[in-house]
Amino acid sequence: EEMNHVGMMTYAESSRRSDVLARDVLRLDPNSIEAMARIAWKDFAFDFPTGSSEAQRMFRKIGEVAPGDPRTTRQLAYFMAWNDRQKEALDRLELAIEADPLDRELLAAASALGALHHTERLRSIFPNSPSGWSAEAEVRLAQDRYAEAFRLFRIAEEKDVQNPEFPAWQAMILMTVGLIDDAEAAVERAEARGSASPLTGAARIALIYKRGELQQAGEMALSALRARTYPRAFAMRVWETIALDYALQQNHATGFLEAF
Repeated sequence: EEMNHVGMMTYAESSRRSDVLARDVLRLDPNSIEAMARIAWKDFAFDFPTGSSEAQRMFRKIGEVAPGDPRTTRQLAYFMAWNDRQKEALDRLELAIEADPLDRELLAAASALGALHHTERLRSIFPNSPSGWSAEAEVRLAQDRYAEAFRLFRIAEEKDVQNPEFPAWQAMILMTVGLIDDAEAAVERAEARGSASPLTGAARIALIYKRGELQQAGEMALSALRARTYPRAFAMRVWETIALDYALQQNHATGFLEAF
């Protein structure tokens, strides 16, 4: 997953490899929660956001067999949050944090879902990690508190200058407030660090759209939806919004529906 975030491998290829390996493991150990989580996650991504019955069944079994397992709870919580089960997702994360209170990814996931009491802990335990700032930034962005979100993403970028997501997030905010040229510079920084990152791609598509090039942006958004790229929340919203606008204006609803 991390290789995909920085553009070292396409999500489709990463998913194919992990799915084959996970199914081999599951044949040897039918109760392997790691293997079930891999298969369920890939299914969730390619049939976003509900997943097929297989993903739902495996996520349910993981929750029953290992309700507080730190290794799989983050994925389970992400799935739940996308399916209008945010409170349940937070409850799962809190249970896992009780089992492993020093797990950075669990603390960041809970923070990003609104449990901001974990951010100070993140910052104190992991002062060189961007997680304590980027998680809160996503919450502030969802609250339309753009100045705060932008400042926090800037700090996150200073903490990790190789991650393409942080300048991509900044670009989205700059576009929202109308600073298109500044957004272009942020997109270029993101592309230099990981052009295949979903958020980088979404930021570029959004920028093209903001510049009035609807056809190019629309076709790119439809292509991203068809490719079932890694389901990064904000990127998915960008693709869907632009693809739908393009489909409606071009009387091309069939193309939009076929992308799902």
